[in-house]
Amino acid sequence: CCVCVNFCGIEATVQNGVLRTIYPDAARADYYNHGICPKGASGMFNIYDPYRLKKPLKRTNPVKGMDQDPKWVEISWDEAFSTIADRLKKIKADNPSKLVMQWGHGKYLIGDNFTKAFGDAFGTPNKVHRTTTCEAARHVADELTWGYHGFLPDLENTTLLLNFGANYHEGEQWSRWLDWASANARDRGMRAVVIEPRLSNQAAKADQWIPVRPGKDVVLIMALAKLLIDGGNIDEEFLINYTNAPDLVTADGKIAKTEDGKASLVYDTVTKSFQPFKAGVKPALKGTWTVDGKTYQTAFQAYYGTLEPVTPEYAEEVAGVPAATVKELAAEIARHARIGATMKVDGKDVRYRPVAVHTFRGMSAKEYGVQNWRSGIILELLLGGVDAVGGMLLNHPYNHPEYLEAS
Repeated sequence: CCVCVNFCGIEATVQNGVLRTIYPDAARADYYNHGICPKGASGMFNIYDPYRLKKPLKRTNPVKGMDQDPKWVEISWDEAFSTIADRLKKIKADNPSKLVMQWGHGKYLIGDNFTKAFGDAFGTPNKVHRTTTCEAARHVADELTWGYHGFLPDLENTTLLLNFGANYHEGEQWSRWLDWASANARDRGMRAVVIEPRLSNQAAKADQWIPVRPGKDVVLIMALAKLLIDGGNIDEEFLINYTNAPDLVTADGKIAKTEDGKASLVYDTVTKSFQPFKAGVKPALKGTWTVDGKTYQTAFQAYYGTLEPVTPEYAEEVAGVPAATVKELAAEIARHARIGATMKVDGKDVRYRPVAVHTFRGMSAKEYGVQNWRSGIILELLLGGVDAVGGMLLNHPYNHPEYLEAS
């Protein structure tokens, strides 16, 4: 099925050349998804819908507006191609960048290559596909934070799922897998908390729905982060060893580097000096220092400074979530995170942090979507839950414990 990006395996029944039914392909369930959605099940309407377009349409009313009838008329394919080609010739002669190309699921098929090649040959940089206008901000946030995109909550081991508006009961990316996996996880006792403005199907089926003002999720997350830090409920070892939290930041907000600019500097608690992070160096996670009249602080300290005004009461004022609820949620996260705990996977000790923070369009498909979702990733980083059992697994590292710890 190519109705959406999941490409679920399907079995179709055809009788006398007529498509009769569409069902999931049970033989491929483990490789695709364990079911198909109503859109996929009704896919035959793509073939037999009596109102489907069979010929190109041309607008004959030049006046545009919400109350205007476009007055579409059918034209031949020859007229359609010649009309488009003549327009493209004029645009290319004037400025190829005036052409904006937008396409849909071709992004996931070989057709995407032809679309991009056409745009490149024409000379336009303005090539837009469905991801660009869907969850692109989430991908950008991922790539800025950890270098790539694509993650899933480890629902086989998660005990607390914080879902910021990802509605996998209806149509979110990986929706069939998450729908199935979350149901199994709920059966074994996982608690699902949905944070979003509307009482969606997802929120209605959750253990707890926390309504939040649209676009203000980030304020709630910052308040949670401050409570976790102040309560000592963060994974400092993970932050020091696997993030740039101990890197020194100058007063102008830049990472302090060695003289050759090849390595960032940290404050070594052993030698009491600025050093690149190497064997034998034990970086400080927190702190501010002044050397030769210049002030330095760790990246973690700089981040914590941004949280100072974001109290539970402030979150209530801005995000509309009661201060008591903010405190209760932070305490629940701290309990489930099990900071310091490990689990044996294929004979190896790996971090066990069964709290997963998740979103799709919920936090990203709005103004400042990149930074909104970065706040969610940072919340997971504070817990040490990235690539930990039960947390946020990057780029599908299932059954690969070697991915869960640095070499």
